Amino acid sequence: MTPSERHQTALRQRTIEMFGLPGDLCADPACRRQGRCRSSAPQGPDCLRHLDLSGRTFYARLLDHCQWADNDKIHFLTHYIRAVDDPFLMMVGEIVRRTQPRGHWLHAALPTWYRMTTGRPGRAPVSLRAAAQAPARRY
Repeated sequence: MTPSERHQTALRQRTIEMFGLPGDLCADPACRRQGRCRSSAPQGPDCLRHLDLSGRTFYARLLDHCQWADNDKIHFLTHYIRAVDDPFLMMVGEIVRRTQPRGHWLHAALPTWYRMTTGRPGRAPVSLRAAAQAPARRY
């Protein structure tokens, strides 16, 4: 598996984890044991079958935006700074941040920009329900 393929797999894994999966429902014992998605299936994690149609549709939308943000991090950061009121974009930022290796500039940049923009410390609050209910924006 190439580094690019591993990174795309990590994006799918971190995205499904935002849904609270894997849990006791996952068929893979490694996922259940570690509490993190370990699926490397090209079609996506096995846990997707536990989501209803609207959940799978939201997963696809979220993954699509995460891939966009991951491919153009500087452009994404500009939108992140301007749209701190958008829970969907905050979730995308958290997923992309989690897929980067330790020490990557995004780990420090997103909390710093969030604090500078809002005046609140720490990282942006991430809520799956708020992100799913947020109106779709063009970024």
